[in-house]
Amino acid sequence: MRLRKRLPSDLPQVRSLLAQAGLPDDGLEDTLGWVAETGTSLVGHVAIEPTQDAIVVRSLVVDPLQRGQGLGERPRPRLLPEGGISS
Repeated sequence: MRLRKRLPSDLPQVRSLLAQAGLPDDGLEDTLGWVAETGTSLVGHVAIEPTQDAIVVRSLVVDPLQRGQGLGERPRPRLLPEGGISS
């Protein structure tokens, strides 16, 4: 499994993951996001919205078939106190 920044070409698969979880996808393209992938399949996604005072987690979703396998325990992007983001 690999974690990487979300690309515009990932949006259709991310929208599918969100729909499966019953989460909204409006404004998704305006967020910063990272995906977890195995091969050519996206199995997880997290989107954030940095604001002046905070970083808001907009959505976090894992493919139903991948749940319970420790995806949340994997290394993930680090949110810095200054509002910056590193991967």
